[in-house]
Amino acid sequence: MAAFHCILTSTIFLFLTILPSSSFTTTSITAHNRPKFSFTNSALFGRVKKGSLFKNVDADDELTAKKKKPLKKPKTPPPTKRTSASSSSNKGVSPALAQWATQAATQSTTTTTPPPETENDDDVVSEYSTFKEKKKSGRRERQREKQKVATIEKEKLSALLVQLQDALADAKDVTGVLDVVAQIIREGYGRVPTRTVTASPATRDYKMAWVGSDEAVCHVGTGLHNVPLARLQEVFMTLGKSRMEVSEVIRILGPFPNVKNVLKGKVDVNGKSGGMSITYDSMIDGTGKEILAGKEENKKVVGLDVIFASEDFIVCKVPAEDGSETSEDVYEENGKDIILFLKEDDMDAELESYRVL
Repeated sequence: MAAFHCILTSTIFLFLTILPSSSFTTTSITAHNRPKFSFTNSALFGRVKKGSLFKNVDADDELTAKKKKPLKKPKTPPPTKRTSASSSSNKGVSPALAQWATQAATQSTTTTTPPPETENDDDVVSEYSTFKEKKKSGRRERQREKQKVATIEKEKLSALLVQLQDALADAKDVTGVLDVVAQIIREGYGRVPTRTVTASPATRDYKMAWVGSDEAVCHVGTGLHNVPLARLQEVFMTLGKSRMEVSEVIRILGPFPNVKNVLKGKVDVNGKSGGMSITYDSMIDGTGKEILAGKEENKKVVGLDVIFASEDFIVCKVPAEDGSETSEDVYEENGKDIILFLKEDDMDAELESYRVL
C-alpha cells in the first residue's frame, strides 16, 4: 500500500513539471458561444512498473475521431397495423353480440349500392324504330301538305285559264286577255322555275294560244308564212330534255296541201333571269327533208324572256333590242311582244286534223 502511494505521488509530480503552463488555452465566452478548449500537440509520457503498457496519446486525434463519429439515424417506427373498429370494440363484448354486429355491417354494405339497371336491347331497337317512323311520318306529312297546296293552286290556275280561253274567243278583246294574264302572273298559282319545264325528263307539248304581233311569231318561227298565198294556221312547241321543237302549220291557198315546218334546237336557261336561249341546229321542211345547220355561223340563236312558267301555261316576251331588262308589264305596247303558250294534251290529233302529221 505504501508503494502504491509512492508511485502515485511521483506520477503527479512528473505531470506538473513536464506539462507547460500554455498547454491549456481558453476562448472568450460570449452570449452566443459556448466555451471551447483547444489542446496543443503534447504527448504524455509516464513510467510505471515494468510490464505496464503505455501508449502515446494524441489528444487532437482522439477529438477528431469523436467528432467524425457518424450520427445515428433515428429509427422509423414500424407501420402499425390498422385494426377495424369492430375488432377494437369487440374487446370486452360477448362473442354472440360481436358476430351479430359483423353480420349487420356486412348486410348494410351490400344493400346500400344496388347494381345499375341495364337497358334492354329490345327497348333500344323499339325506341329507334319509333323515332324512325316519326321522322318518316313527319316527312310524309310535309309531302302531303305540299301536294295539297299544289293541288289547290293548280285548281285555281285552271279556273283562270278557263277565263283566259273565254277571253281568247273574242279576238278583238285584247285588254280582256291581258287582264287575265296579268292576274295569273300576279297570283303566281302553279309557278315553277323555267328549268323545271325545259330540263324535264318527259317532254310536254304546248300550243301558241295568243301572240301580240307578227314580229313576235317570226322571232320564234321560220317566218315562211309571209310568202305569197301562205297563211299561218298553228304553232306548237315541245319542251323537255333541254331540247325544243317548234312546229309551224302553214296553209297554202289553192289546191295545195298544208305544210309543216319543224325547227329543232338546244335550250339553255339563264339562272338569274330565267330566260331561254334557243339554238336551232336543224330544220325539217314541208317535204319532210331534214336540213342541218352544219357550221356554227349557220345556227340560229333566239332569246325569249319567260315572265311566267308552269306545267300548263307559259308567258314569254321578246327581249328588247337594246338588251335592257325586260319588264313584266304585259300591257306595254298593248302586249306587242307577248306570246302565250297553253298546254296541248294531244298534239298529234291536232296535227292530224290539219293533215300534216
